[in-house]
Amino acid sequence: LYARLWQLVNATNERFWRFALSPSTTELMQYTVYRSGDRGTYDWHEDVGFRSETAARMVSVSVQLSEADSYRGGDLVLRVGRQEMAAPRKAGTAIVFPSHVTHRVTPVTEGERHALVLWLQVDDGSADDEP
Repeated sequence: LYARLWQLVNATNERFWRFALSPSTTELMQYTVYRSGDRGTYDWHEDVGFRSETAARMVSVSVQLSEADSYRGGDLVLRVGRQEMAAPRKAGTAIVFPSHVTHRVTPVTEGERHALVLWLQVDDGSADDEP
């Protein structure tokens, strides 16, 4: 799965940003469940931060695991400039975006939304390129 996602990230990166990335800078995937019972949500944020473990993040990936009709709400929304764009909800869709882009997950009001999330950090040349 990592190798397949790396191919997608690499192709997207080459086309749009050309960040210095390598497969070895991929963080461990995070499996996330947003539940309606606790109104699963994640407010506006960026994935890059000032803490050492997030400061080098360049690219974020969110893989939609749930079928679109299995939950209500729970939209991944990206803010680009003044525009807000909801990501596709089709199961298997991978959304690749720069980690500095502000985004959120709206409250799940019915069912559960399942997603895999991972991040790639800038390659400073200290790691090898094995996936």
